[in-house]
Amino acid sequence: MIPVTEFAEDKQERDIARRRKLDEERKKRIFDAKVRTTGKDLEFLKMQMEEKKKREEEERQRELAFEAEQLEADRLLMELDAQYQREREEARKELLEFYKTNQQKTMRREFYLEDPDRFKKDHPAREGDDDPNLSVSGLQRMEGEDLGYAERQLRLKEQQREWASEQMREQQMRKELEQKKEQLEQKRQEAIAQRLAELDKMEQEERKAAIAKLREENRLAAEQKKEDERRRKEMEEEMERLQIERQLASSTLTEDMTVARSVANPNRLRPDHYKGMFAEDKERIKQQQRDQIEEHKARKEREEAEAKAEELRQQQIQQRLLAMEQQSERDRKEKERQILMENQQKAIQDRERKKKLDEQYSNTIDKSFYDYFQTTSR
Repeated sequence: MIPVTEFAEDKQERDIARRRKLDEERKKRIFDAKVRTTGKDLEFLKMQMEEKKKREEEERQRELAFEAEQLEADRLLMELDAQYQREREEARKELLEFYKTNQQKTMRREFYLEDPDRFKKDHPAREGDDDPNLSVSGLQRMEGEDLGYAERQLRLKEQQREWASEQMREQQMRKELEQKKEQLEQKRQEAIAQRLAELDKMEQEERKAAIAKLREENRLAAEQKKEDERRRKEMEEEMERLQIERQLASSTLTEDMTVARSVANPNRLRPDHYKGMFAEDKERIKQQQRDQIEEHKARKEREEAEAKAEELRQQQIQQRLLAMEQQSERDRKEKERQILMENQQKAIQDRERKKKLDEQYSNTIDKSFYDYFQTTSR
């Protein structure tokens, strides 16, 4: 691969393009009034901070008011609960007092079975002929002599009426106590519901007031935003007009080539006033390009000659390798022929040696061999 030569002019053109790009970006930042003034409107920021602090203070006061109302509601609920507990305790005390006064143990019908003094209070075996405590086995009174049956039945009915009346009174008292408890609970629930409704109504009114105030603030903020937008647009239009006038009046849009040279160093060009290349610079660059073309042609011809020489050298190497391979093949065949001849000679020698051994050490059986049979007992 042929390396590409980097000329000073190419590097300078890249530097000039980079500086132009940086200059365009800087122009965008400077000439854009919105970007230039962002974060510097201290009065507006101060006003926003004051409005934010004011909203936070109003929110805090509203929260404090809500907390005070909640505390007041909790206090009222606690008072109602305490009153309910007191009334419940009073009802319990009244019930216990009623139990102590009208439902004593000694007033029970079956108390005589548990009375420890029942033997002391017992009557003698017979107090007279009409004694109802006389037993049959005591023979104090004979069967058929029940003269007090009517009186006994009358007393029994009267006692049953008293028991029924007492039970009815007890049921009525229990019913009245239950009704009283239900009334107290209903009053308590109604008071709680009424207070909650009042709190809800107050919260709705305050929320409506807050929403109305917020709407008014939003309306004022929108009007202020529109006014600020109008002023910003007017300022941007004025800045654009002034920029156009400055550009038209400056030497930036002119075609004067001399403004590109630096005053301090005439050999140095100013990138911000560059209008193009001078005629001598263009001619010098063209001459350099022609020189480069000639140099490239000479280098190409040199490379082609080197390639042809290399190809010829490779062909010679291939021919030498082929000759060496053919000579090696001939040597191999000659060696194989010599080995074959040596093997044939060895085979002939082996056959002759075998023949001699066969003749010298022959083991052929003739007729005399059989004459030895049956000549001895061994």
